[in-house]
Amino acid sequence: RLASNHSQRIRCSTKPRALHHRATPHDRTRVRAPLGTLATLPDRGSSLAAELREKKMFASSSLTQQTAVAGSSASGLRGSKAIRARAAARRPVRVSAVATQQIGKIRFDEVANIDHKEGDTHTVGSVDMKRVDYPDGTRVVKITTQGLGDNLELHWGCVFDGADGWAPPPQGASATGGINDFGDGVASRTKIGGDGVTFTFPPGVGENVERMVGIVVKGELWLHSVIGDLVIPLKTPSGTGVLKSLADGEKAQSGSLYERFRRVNDKLSEAGQAGPDGAAAVMATLRLSAMRQLPWYAGGNYQGKDMAHMQEMVASRVAEASKSAESGMARQLFRIALSTLPRGGGNGDDIRLGILQLMRENNIKEGHRPGIEDPFIAQWHQKLHSNTTVDDIYICEAYLHFLHTGAWDDFWTHLWDNHGLTREDLAGMKAGWRTDGITGPGNHLPQLINPMKHFYWILRVTHGGGNMDSAMDFARGKMPEDVQNEIYDLLANRDEYWAPNKIVELRERLSGTWRYGDVTNRDVVLLDIAMEKFYRQKIEGLDLTEWDYDARLGQLEMSIRNVLVGQDFDRLVTAYDFFRKANGGEHGLTRWSPEWAKVMDAALESVSLAMEHHMDQLCELVQHPADVIGEQAECDPAYITNFGEEVVRGHSMFAVSRMLSESRPGVRQAAGRSPWDVAALGSPQLASYAGVVTVTELADVQGVDYSAAPVVILSAKLGGLEDIPPGVAAVLTAAPVDLLSHIAIRARQTGVLLAAMPDPAGWEALVARAGQGVKIEVVGEEVKVSESQLGAAAASSSSSSSSSS
Repeated sequence: RLASNHSQRIRCSTKPRALHHRATPHDRTRVRAPLGTLATLPDRGSSLAAELREKKMFASSSLTQQTAVAGSSASGLRGSKAIRARAAARRPVRVSAVATQQIGKIRFDEVANIDHKEGDTHTVGSVDMKRVDYPDGTRVVKITTQGLGDNLELHWGCVFDGADGWAPPPQGASATGGINDFGDGVASRTKIGGDGVTFTFPPGVGENVERMVGIVVKGELWLHSVIGDLVIPLKTPSGTGVLKSLADGEKAQSGSLYERFRRVNDKLSEAGQAGPDGAAAVMATLRLSAMRQLPWYAGGNYQGKDMAHMQEMVASRVAEASKSAESGMARQLFRIALSTLPRGGGNGDDIRLGILQLMRENNIKEGHRPGIEDPFIAQWHQKLHSNTTVDDIYICEAYLHFLHTGAWDDFWTHLWDNHGLTREDLAGMKAGWRTDGITGPGNHLPQLINPMKHFYWILRVTHGGGNMDSAMDFARGKMPEDVQNEIYDLLANRDEYWAPNKIVELRERLSGTWRYGDVTNRDVVLLDIAMEKFYRQKIEGLDLTEWDYDARLGQLEMSIRNVLVGQDFDRLVTAYDFFRKANGGEHGLTRWSPEWAKVMDAALESVSLAMEHHMDQLCELVQHPADVIGEQAECDPAYITNFGEEVVRGHSMFAVSRMLSESRPGVRQAAGRSPWDVAALGSPQLASYAGVVTVTELADVQGVDYSAAPVVILSAKLGGLEDIPPGVAAVLTAAPVDLLSHIAIRARQTGVLLAAMPDPAGWEALVARAGQGVKIEVVGEEVKVSESQLGAAAASSSSSSSSSS
């Protein structure tokens, strides 16, 4: 596509990504160029306003006459209430016209909203920020405003590599509105004209500047954006940098949930541009926080309205990133991060005012005001004022339970049984240094039941949205009416046999709203996440004893469709296309004939390999930031060691893994394949000497160390959660192996052979080798176990010699 302005040439993505953003009360409709879009550099003496003026980028009727033949994806973070960004494209775009001037790429593109109240003045508008990089090393930053009026200035500074504070710009940098020293030796002031202001960093100037930071000023008004200072990175952010910033904010037994959300919010734009590594840092932070391995109540106090706003901001921006991040894995990581977040929003002041109104209307003592003394309500009231969180929903549920039973111990029992919260947890929920948390007891005041139910609803508006029913309550009216009606029908019939497959169908239709629509509403994404989780629960609970292999293959196909709703797994997309054609008979082969079974076995293998690739990558990506943050915050190692595996086990890909293991034996038998099923290949040294065959249940030797004399474990049963003891070179089992189980992931990571021999005769032949030193070779689809003439020492010596030679 080409812009109508003759002094610029803009080359755009042709991918089917929506570029038009619907208007919201704080965000006017704009047509935006994706990052990586190419723009020409006008003469140095001319203004760059025309070059980056949005309204002319795509406004020309000539748009329909020019065709881009390749493009980069529109990506990054676009928040309808806060900020929208796009990650840099990885390759240039070709168009049918050739620019005569220097071509640059848009590397940063955000909109920050401003909603500022001061006295009788209420200013609502937005600030547009772009950075364009040119081949000669020039970097151009363009800032424009809308709705903020005239007489504006930018109060700004530069942050250099390795520093946190502001500093004056480097010598050689220029701005169309001039650069004036503010007088403090740190900040500068630049006028913002009608066409905005353009900053230029020529080649070699400011190469050690990490970012520009600023605030729009209008007279005496400091117009802070809703997410804080304006930030324009002058370098492409790295995942390492994002992780360092988030980890540095975590200290053992210090900090609050609100402060953590603020840090995450500050780093979301950079995380989106940094790709999967940046997204993994955000996800690990939020998941460790949700697991309560990072403190919630050890920092400063805050008002409920601030928490409600911050939760809404972070949830909305993470939801947008789960749609628009360039990498499919980054989108998945942001989606996992979103699943740990409350929805936010509502009027946070309603929480503070709601508890006060409840106390006053029911004559409960409040401060020096006389009334019924209730230690629990007094303590909880302080928490609600100072640091309200999703825990308050659980506390309210338990309190309502107590009001119905009259036994205070029932309050603690309900908290523990339903949410895993203890007396010690509530005692640690301190609202500042003057309180000792929540210890109770509460008085039995059944007249509070109805007022407390209303207050429970207020809490759920801000902190709720996690399960399918409450998520639907918040998403109602934000999707096509036919989809909405069918979701309600599903909720009413969730236990019917057809419910799992109906969930997949509805998720696919709902994706037109959140994944491919113009606006990504966080409530719709949270509903989709809740539906995805419910699908996995239903598949895990299926009794497949009476299912034939056709039914199992059909359910496998639905399970794959379920994880591909967002099209985030490229290899699985290709594997699914192969599998779908094989399962649908497109090859023209007779179903269950040896020829058809061989094709289907190959299709299942492609699905298996794609699944392993994506989930092993996910495990590796999230484990590193968990290790870094866990060390910084002194988390319990038990929660950190298997963090990546826990993320994988919680993924809906587990449903694919289950149906794959349930479908494959019948297909392999019909194809005349070997009964062996290899989950992890193991070390090449096994071909010389693997160890002594030991017949035992793997669960019975947890904690045993075989390092002195390697062994091959024959375990008839395998739960999947077992650890592999040191010195175990191979684990062979008669039971099916889930490819995403803890033991399968750990075997692939540590180079231990893990394979299943479900055939009874084959298993008996293995057991007959008990006590024998064996070697193991994997040849094609066969696992050959035979006696080794080498002992452990000889095999080790032989291996060392061959390695050194």
